[in-house]
Amino acid sequence: MHVVSSCWHVNSSWLLANCDDEGEPEDDDEEDDDDEEEDDDEEVDEEEVEEEEEEEEEEEEEEEESSGNKLSTPASAPRPPDVSSFLSFPSPDKLLKLGDKRAFLIEQQVDVTDGTKTAEAFLKIASVYKEENKDVKNAVLDSIDTLLKKAFATPSFQGYSFVSSLLVLLGLIKSEDKVKPVLVVPGHLHALEHVVRQDYFPKENVAVLEAFMSR
Repeated sequence: MHVVSSCWHVNSSWLLANCDDEGEPEDDDEEDDDDEEEDDDEEVDEEEVEEEEEEEEEEEEEEEESSGNKLSTPASAPRPPDVSSFLSFPSPDKLLKLGDKRAFLIEQQVDVTDGTKTAEAFLKIASVYKEENKDVKNAVLDSIDTLLKKAFATPSFQGYSFVSSLLVLLGLIKSEDKVKPVLVVPGHLHALEHVVRQDYFPKENVAVLEAFMSR
């Protein structure tokens, strides 16, 4: 028993000694780990600072570029007038600026199945007629011819409704709908004189117009 207890004492003492010895290096390792973590933190902080500085520089460059673009961007050119603008507020200049396809564009814009709408468009185009300005005169007559050719060629178009609407808008007859007549200008009369001589304009409609216009 004495031998066993002494052996146990020796073994336990050795274990304690070993535990102490093994524990000491762990402290050193922890200290090393702490030092490494601090170094890593410092490196991360430096990287974050560098990234922030780079981002600030990029933002400054972008601001300079955007300000430069604002200064160098030319003023946008005015949009050319469209058919809707011309029909809402007719003028010779707007008609000419519609270009060579003006007649086609106007014809596409107007509902030629409706006699009243066709009559309104006719008078608006005719209102900018200028006998002394060849370009405007030709543009008006070409646009009117294209519009009425399509209208009278459309099966659902009612020529009588078109002529009646013209007479109402010109103030030559009264309307039950109390339609306000337009201000009659020389262009209206010149345009009417032109269309009644065209083959596309039905002769019976010509007779009705002449009867009222001669009063």
